[in-house]
Amino acid sequence: LGLKGNLWDGRGRYDIGLFNTKFFNLHTTVATGNEEDPFLNTNAGIQRVQGLEFNFNYAATEQLTVSVAGALMDGEFVEFGGNCTLEEERNNASNNCTLVDGDFFIDRAGEETAKTPDWKFVLSMDYWMPLGDNFKVNSNFKGYYSDGYVTDVNSFTKTNKWDTHGDFNWTVGLSDTEETWEISGFVRNALGAKPTYHPEFDIEANGYQSLSMSPNNYRTYGVNFRYNWQ
Repeated sequence: LGLKGNLWDGRGRYDIGLFNTKFFNLHTTVATGNEEDPFLNTNAGIQRVQGLEFNFNYAATEQLTVSVAGALMDGEFVEFGGNCTLEEERNNASNNCTLVDGDFFIDRAGEETAKTPDWKFVLSMDYWMPLGDNFKVNSNFKGYYSDGYVTDVNSFTKTNKWDTHGDFNWTVGLSDTEETWEISGFVRNALGAKPTYHPEFDIEANGYQSLSMSPNNYRTYGVNFRYNWQ
């Protein structure tokens, strides 16, 4: 269910959406800890994600545009009857992982789903200014603030997970007035936001449980050059 429209003679634009999505016969891959068969594909049941998304853009001046976006979400497993992960098998005394006919099974109904923060907000700003008669300076800022969430869609481990965090990207460039070419400097993930290690959930006594991270989890910076052939 959605709504979109314009405000202030078109200087403002907005869209709002309510959604409720269910995944039936959800399949997931579980890490078994068995070297001969390390992963098991299983039919877990039903997953639901519902919430609200919104986006608002405002042309504050001819040179400055501000955008605010966000989402409020609620994700949980409606039905989940599948195999336990290796972590849950080792700690079955503290969870509902049950041994049945030689295999461990667990019911995750009511638990939160991975990669579904309860809320996230994004602020973006685009600005340009003339530099003499032939050039202009362009700037783009995009920052966000997000609630924490589990990232592991296979073993659902909380050992390495996002806590509440924020970060931003920023680009500043110089171009000709026709934007035929542009040279710009950028910094991405400027605050270096990364998942947090929670040793209380680590099944390895030496605390060496591995974590694979995208290059987007590291602060990066550089220079881009763009040219448009016409």
